[in-house]
Amino acid sequence: MNNQSEKQDQALLDTLHRQAIRSPVPMIIVALTISMLYIDRVHSGLVIGWALCVLGMQAVRFYVVRYLAKDQSRASVLRLRYCVFLSLINSLLLCSSLIYFSQLLDVHKAVLSMILLGVVSGTVATSHGYRPIFLAFVLPILFTLSMAWLFGAPPDMSTEQSLALVALAIMLGLMLYASSRDVYESFLSDLDANGKLEVALISERSANVAKTRFLAAASHDLRQPLHAISLLSSALLLRDLDGESASIAGKINTAMNDLSLELDSLLDISKLDAGVVNVCPSSFDLQLSLLKIVESYTELSKRKSLTLEYVQHQSHTVNLDRLLFERVIRNLLENAIKYTNQGSVKIHVTGSEEGCKIEIIDTGVGIPESEIDNVQIEFYQLDNAARDRQKGLGLGLSIVWRLVPLLNGTISMKSLLGKGTTVTLEIPCIQFDELFRDEPKQSDRKVISRLDGLRILLIEDDLDVRVSTSTLLESCGCVVFGCGSTSEAIELKTTRNPDLALVDLRLPNGDDGFIAIRELRKKEADFPVIILSGETSSDRLLAAKDMKCPYLVKPVEMNELVNEISSAIYQGETERI
Repeated sequence: MNNQSEKQDQALLDTLHRQAIRSPVPMIIVALTISMLYIDRVHSGLVIGWALCVLGMQAVRFYVVRYLAKDQSRASVLRLRYCVFLSLINSLLLCSSLIYFSQLLDVHKAVLSMILLGVVSGTVATSHGYRPIFLAFVLPILFTLSMAWLFGAPPDMSTEQSLALVALAIMLGLMLYASSRDVYESFLSDLDANGKLEVALISERSANVAKTRFLAAASHDLRQPLHAISLLSSALLLRDLDGESASIAGKINTAMNDLSLELDSLLDISKLDAGVVNVCPSSFDLQLSLLKIVESYTELSKRKSLTLEYVQHQSHTVNLDRLLFERVIRNLLENAIKYTNQGSVKIHVTGSEEGCKIEIIDTGVGIPESEIDNVQIEFYQLDNAARDRQKGLGLGLSIVWRLVPLLNGTISMKSLLGKGTTVTLEIPCIQFDELFRDEPKQSDRKVISRLDGLRILLIEDDLDVRVSTSTLLESCGCVVFGCGSTSEAIELKTTRNPDLALVDLRLPNGDDGFIAIRELRKKEADFPVIILSGETSSDRLLAAKDMKCPYLVKPVEMNELVNEISSAIYQGETERI
């Protein structure tokens, strides 16, 4: 038997198993009803014995069909034959109720006939039209019922009338047989459709996995040289340069930062897919946060001759992850400015103790109503078939729609083509409390430029990246011990006693950064480690989270790297104390 037939038979067995769970209840009712018809006409012992046999058969059928559906040691065609045999026995038990048909009252004969014909009609559904089971159950009942009316009919019924009833029974059987064929073909059609749907779902999952792997691999290969250039240009800026050279180095840094932002968007998608975005709620003033964001986009809006309007509103305190919230607002505001060529972009806030509604309203090009859902899909862009880099990668709104649930908020969009777009963000907030006014506001993170005397173990197999990273760190006063494998790292840990390790994940010859981290922490359990990698795959991000290692993605700006090193050292010292 081919694989397709095997799947069809197994699906039919599973369906018969589900039907066997439901069918005992109506069969119990049938057995009790027939018993009541005979109880005054036949010896009660015979009636009770017959009813118990029917009920026992239902229990046997239930357990046997369940066993056959799960038993994979036998061929499915053999297991279906057992089901046919069970159906035949069940049918013969019902047929035996017609042995004393002639002793029933005429009205009871009619009732019994209707009950059996009803059971026969229901077999089309309970057998899913599978002909061997259908025929094994239906033919004995119709034949026995026909004989009962021929030889046990009331005295006042003519032979012609009895034959007419037999003809009706035969016609019913033929109609049910035709229906069973249609039902079985429908069953096979549904099974085929479900199989195709399952294949399509598997294909879609595989495509998503392949896309994620491709993005991670491409991101890593691009980040390695970009990281080296970024660190070298940062180290260059620390030196005494003439004006023109400093300007060139600054432009290199700016270009690197722009490219890094686009790669970071890819990383954001990977993090969101992996579910490793850490949410750290804190209380902050919504008005001050929005004001800071608006001020950062004032220059951009002026260059496009746009009016950027933010109406000051009543102060509210929100308890959200501030970085994620500001990322959402920045993405929405940047998107609004990007697609508005004339007119204005406005931020309007209304709120109460229950929640705040932030509307970003622009007079831009707008979006067709049919496309509103599509703009939430990553890499999807309207009117950018040429993939103009100035219009970004098409990830901004996709990231926003994934981040908003992490803020316990909701987001919606309304747009008219050629008229503009309104994006509405609703977040929980409380009325601003005067107590918060008296608290000192947290200043931005201090930029550290010196790490004098800090001993750093750098595990990086790419020689260019190792040299550029060492050059930058040495410019900040660090002593750097570079290596390209776990074995070298263990030796340096023993002989040089570094304060912290920077670890790349992708190492040669089957080696791996996580292996290096585990070996280092065997020697010192709380040894500070920062992962410095170009990989953005979900499994890597999750593994880093489990090992409680900060994960910096290449290319890394000098300030970010130096501040992360400082934080790791400070945290390690605090934990030791």
